[in-house]
Amino acid sequence: MHDLLKHMTRWYGTFGIECFLRRHTQDLHDYINNFQKHQGERTCEVSSIRPFSKLLESELLEGKPARKSAVYSSVHEESSTGLTNQEADYEELGKGSIEDLKRAVLELDCPLKKMSKNTVFSDGTPGSDIMLIGEAPGQEEDEQGKPFVGQSGMLLNNMLMSIGVERRSAYITNVVYWRPPGNRTPSADEVALCLPYVKRHIILAKPKVIVLLGGVAVRAILDTNVPISRLRGVSRKALGIDVVPTFHPAYLLRSPSQKLQAFKDFLLVRKILRISA
Repeated sequence: MHDLLKHMTRWYGTFGIECFLRRHTQDLHDYINNFQKHQGERTCEVSSIRPFSKLLESELLEGKPARKSAVYSSVHEESSTGLTNQEADYEELGKGSIEDLKRAVLELDCPLKKMSKNTVFSDGTPGSDIMLIGEAPGQEEDEQGKPFVGQSGMLLNNMLMSIGVERRSAYITNVVYWRPPGNRTPSADEVALCLPYVKRHIILAKPKVIVLLGGVAVRAILDTNVPISRLRGVSRKALGIDVVPTFHPAYLLRSPSQKLQAFKDFLLVRKILRISA
C-alpha cells in the first residue's frame, strides 16, 4: 500500500494535480459524475474494422504480409455457423497462442528489423484486463527489447499506478515491433505490415480495455485520421473491445499542459475496469 501511494502521489505531482484541484475541483467532479450522461452525446464516426480472414491466417503464420483490403473490409452477413462473418473471423483470430504469434513476428521480413538490435514484442502479463499499445520502440526500448522504458516508461508506470495497476500486471506492446531510424514516426507501409499481427495480438490477449497511446496507434487501430484531441475523453470500440485513446507519454513529457487530459483518460480506464483506487 505504501508503494502504491508513493507512485500515485508522484504521478499526481507530475501532473500538477494540486494546482488543478485548487482551480477546477468542481470541473473534475462534474466530469466523473456526468460522464455516463455525456458518453452517448459525444460520438465520433470510426469505420468498423474487420480482422483478416481464414485465408490470411496461413499467410500470417508463414510470415507473409497480409493484404490491407481484406484487413479493412467490413462485412456483416451471417455465416453458416449463425455468427456474422465478423464474429467468425474473431474466433479464427483467437486460434493459436501468443507464443505462436511471437514466432511469426520474429520471422517477419521487415526492413526495420535489419536496422534494429531487438524485436520489441511485449511486456507485462498476457491476459491482463488492460492492454496498452504505443507506436514503435525508441532507442532505449530497442536496446532492452522491452516497450516503454526510460523516461516515457517511468511516466507510463506512474500513470498506471495512479489507477491502482502495476506495470507488471498490465500488458504492453506497440503497433510496430522495430525501431524506426532516428526514432522517426513509423511509415504507413511499416504500420500496414505489422497491423494484422497487432490485431491478432489483441484478440489473443483478450483485454477488457485497450489504451491507445499516441496518434500512430489511434490511426492504426481505429482506422481514422481524427486527432486525439477530438477522440479522447470517451471510449470507442475496436475488435469488439473498449478502446480509450490518449496521448503518448513521450508527448506528455514534451507538453506537460496535456497531462491533465491524460489523467482524465486514465480515470475513464479505471471506470471501465471498475478498479477501486
